[in-house]
Amino acid sequence: MKLHSEFQITNHSLPPDASYPFHITAKRYIKSFENATPSPGFTLILLHSTGFHKEIWEPALEEICSLLQEESKGIISQAWSIECPNHGASSTLNEAALSLPENKLNFTCGKYAQAVHRFLCSDALGIDFKEHKLIGIGHSLGGVAMANLQTLFPILPFQTVILVEPMLSPKGPEVLEKLRYDLVRRAYERRDVWPDRETALKAMKEHKRTRSWDPRVLETFVRYGLKTHHGAQFEHTPYKGVSLCCSRDEEAAMYRDSDGPTKPLIHLNKACVRLPVHIVFGTRNDYIPREVHESLIDPSSARRFASISYIPDSGHLIPQEAPIGLAKCVVGIILEFQRSPMDKRKVGVLGGGQLGRMLAVPASLLNVDIVFLDSDEQAPAKQVISSPIGHIHGSFSDPDKIRELAAKVDVLTIEIEHVDVAVLEELERTSQVEIHPSPKTIKIIQDKYVQKSHLSAHQLPVAEYLEVDSSVEGIQDVSTKLGLPMMLKSKTMAYDGRGNFVLRDLSQSKEAIEALGNRPLYAERMVSLAKEIAVMVVRTTSGEVVPYPAVETVHKDNICHLVYAPLRYPNPIVSARAQKLAEEAVKTLHGAGVFGVEMFLLEDETILINEIAPRPHNSGHYTIEACYTSQYENHLRAILSLPLGATAMKLQSAVMLNLLGFSDNSEDINKVARIALQTPGASVHLYGKRESRKGRKMGHITIVGDSDATVSENLRYLLQALPDSTPESIECYSPSIPKAGSGQSAKYPLVGIIMGSDSDLPVMLAAARILDGFRVPYELTIVSAHRTPDRMFQYSKTAATRGLRVIIAGAGGAAHLPGMVAAMTPLPVIGVPVKGSSLDGVDSLHSIVQMPRGIPVATVAINNATNAALLAVRIISASVPQLAAAMSDYMKKQEEDVNAKVDLIKNVGWEKYGK
Repeated sequence: MKLHSEFQITNHSLPPDASYPFHITAKRYIKSFENATPSPGFTLILLHSTGFHKEIWEPALEEICSLLQEESKGIISQAWSIECPNHGASSTLNEAALSLPENKLNFTCGKYAQAVHRFLCSDALGIDFKEHKLIGIGHSLGGVAMANLQTLFPILPFQTVILVEPMLSPKGPEVLEKLRYDLVRRAYERRDVWPDRETALKAMKEHKRTRSWDPRVLETFVRYGLKTHHGAQFEHTPYKGVSLCCSRDEEAAMYRDSDGPTKPLIHLNKACVRLPVHIVFGTRNDYIPREVHESLIDPSSARRFASISYIPDSGHLIPQEAPIGLAKCVVGIILEFQRSPMDKRKVGVLGGGQLGRMLAVPASLLNVDIVFLDSDEQAPAKQVISSPIGHIHGSFSDPDKIRELAAKVDVLTIEIEHVDVAVLEELERTSQVEIHPSPKTIKIIQDKYVQKSHLSAHQLPVAEYLEVDSSVEGIQDVSTKLGLPMMLKSKTMAYDGRGNFVLRDLSQSKEAIEALGNRPLYAERMVSLAKEIAVMVVRTTSGEVVPYPAVETVHKDNICHLVYAPLRYPNPIVSARAQKLAEEAVKTLHGAGVFGVEMFLLEDETILINEIAPRPHNSGHYTIEACYTSQYENHLRAILSLPLGATAMKLQSAVMLNLLGFSDNSEDINKVARIALQTPGASVHLYGKRESRKGRKMGHITIVGDSDATVSENLRYLLQALPDSTPESIECYSPSIPKAGSGQSAKYPLVGIIMGSDSDLPVMLAAARILDGFRVPYELTIVSAHRTPDRMFQYSKTAATRGLRVIIAGAGGAAHLPGMVAAMTPLPVIGVPVKGSSLDGVDSLHSIVQMPRGIPVATVAINNATNAALLAVRIISASVPQLAAAMSDYMKKQEEDVNAKVDLIKNVGWEKYGK
């Protein structure tokens, strides 16, 4: 092959160590292209499939480089083909380690991924990830290993990943178990032995399974994939000749991987948010079961992939059968990626504070060059990312500095709205730079009175407001129309609690004018609040709007203190209405990016828009840890016209705590941060501000968890560390879980225990005792299907949105309660038949069991609320791992109790035991 004559090929090996017990081998391919680009270019990382070896990629690699040379694009600087340690020549090197019982039959795709990760991170290789842009290509189970590789820490900076016929599927265990069985069986049945390599090559050219392979692949396979066995006992069969380097056990080991193709798909879902993942299939479905193949390309799941391609005249073994077709596909992907705006377009940001700092992180992951304009040379954003063209030092409201930034970038955006709109309007008219959001939008947002007027003009609900003459007389005049108390607000330069004054008495008028800086004012009628809520909305350059979940915001001294996600409110429609209203508001504006829509939820469930931020917002910090795509990454995606990432939460619950300066001593903040580092689910974000002062935003902490109760309990530790916290405020923001036996319901229950009558309470208390033992928060109340039908309807309809996961319903006699509740809630309902005075509970049992199709109720034995609670714990444990562990302990304790009784009967005899 030309590859061997035109390329510098070197073999590399890493010896075993304490962290990884196998030799890792790889081949490196380097070629000097004519017309080569001055940059180091891309580095290909190639992972082979089961039964093959690292050299199997050589024909496809030769074609890839040839095609790129024809394109006069020498953009591949090198390639590494890394061998699975139990395959190819590596299997001989690792023969002793592979013979150990823990490795012989259990070498998983995850172990292959670990080998690749260790190899690439080795100091001996000298791979500079800042210069070498990685493109990963994995075939079959090598594709599974490539998917696993995307989550190993530190995460390697792959630019894109190409998975060729990957063995990945969301299908259930039945399909996958059959797939594993078939693959293991084939691995054992297809073992061929030939007298020598020449005979092997001739036989393979004629065999129906291999005659379709590219001739170069056959030669490579015979040369590197086979080894001579000198009459030794091999797989319990004595023979002499050539066969695969790896044994049957080694070939089949990865097929036995119990996680199979499902767990790596979860890793891949996360990777798809971070980088483009391409899928390549053959046109013949000759290997992977059809249902597995189809599940991967189902439209509902395939949206995550950057592309899905098909190679003509090939089946599962694409690198073997169609290296030319595969090379064309790979080159197309590489060239398209080379044209990707993520590599080329520069983003300029007006402002370099904490929002810019959090914007810089996804910019780095997306390979977006981002430049900040801020007067502080050590501004928070400038601390975390460098730019080849250099950040600009100066005011983000200075026209000359804004023009200087615009001249260096392709897209201009803002981190704060208090910028010079006039110069942005000038740039929009006279330059090629894109500005997002539009200067029109920034101008509307800058003046809050103009913003209110804009929203009102579009028939969007806001609190009643009036313009105010900035005088004592003007305030008195408006107060006769809006009443007292009323909210006075500055039209401009109002943010972070500044620019608001609650006027409770007209005697405060002069004080209010001075406090608001003698700026132009307007007034709002005070409204009766149930909650303050917010929705982040991302808008694309084409005008598409996508909301994040609605959240509850808690303010202290007019500054955001806490954000609870998602919004918990009894009426399930409220969250959807809030999202819809936020979408409608953002649709009236211009330009792309993320917008924070703050709203008031009134006691009558009316929702009013308070104000809009045309940028990432404090109420969206939680999205970094709690959502599939953070508000910061989606802001970049939106302004660069890249596909938006998913906005849904990937966890059940989250809370964000703002860290505001308590004094000029930053040690108070550091103390809370250190406690957060010991708090489960907590992520600390410190903004790198050099000086602390009272009320200054110094950082934030986000806590995520599998339930509101867990998150609230962990929040309590942090609130207790705040210097200005009181026992009352801690209990308000993070209610304590009632003690077992207190007879009090938890504020954030996971289980609802309901019964039709207080006469059922003695039976249902057994469920409460079990849940107390597992520390599962619950509520216990009476809901009668017959005597309180409206209460039953309300309880059932609001249970899910309040955070409940399971409902245990006890009922006797007609026992309609469990079935009626199950008909109105999407949650699992467990029915407890309560023994009555007439038919010993058989009537209740039959009533609950005989539910019509489509209305399932899990029914336990008569009066057995204990089993109902245990079943509830098992249901919840599917998403709360520590509960599964607790259930295992409970079962172990039961076993120990029975065994103790067995021993006691044996020791004292059953006659004495029974007395």
